[in-house]
Amino acid sequence: MNKPGFPHKYLFKEVSEKTRLSNIRAGVCIHWGCARPARTGRRDCETCKCRKHRLKHPYKYAFRTVRQSARKRSIPFLLTFEEFKSFCEKTGYLSKKGKEFTDLTIDRIDPSKPYQADNIRVLTWIENCSHLVENMTDPAEPIARALAKFACGNEEKFKAYLKEADRVLAQVEILQKTRDQENEENPF
Repeated sequence: MNKPGFPHKYLFKEVSEKTRLSNIRAGVCIHWGCARPARTGRRDCETCKCRKHRLKHPYKYAFRTVRQSARKRSIPFLLTFEEFKSFCEKTGYLSKKGKEFTDLTIDRIDPSKPYQADNIRVLTWIENCSHLVENMTDPAEPIARALAKFACGNEEKFKAYLKEADRVLAQVEILQKTRDQENEENPF
């Protein structure tokens, strides 16, 4: 249950009986170092309960996380839990997922298709990022799309945002050239 590198190791640290009883009387979570209010009728807080559940059911947690990410981005998610679990076991995704450059992510082979068993693969973060950038024609396009999506999904404003993003990008390039010239003239 105690996974190496798990950031919430305090869940496993022993608490003295005196401290445990004191926390129960105070209505505070019984886990070491946690001072959040305990759930009604329980001895631990909602956060510690969720973290313990995550440890106990890692496949369910990862499945829900990927599904929620797909929903946020309005991408259909057609994977069943069993398909996801077998995918994780084949690829080792669960043990190697994370937020570092060499950690694994789930990528759709064909971006126009939904998340389904025959359309997913694992890539490292760096491979996934370079995969996104290689098809990009205009460096300001993702900025403009993000701004247009943020503005209530109004695609009509996309051209205006693209023009503004190009202007900002040009200013950034000018600033970068100026700094490079200053660094060449004055290396210290």
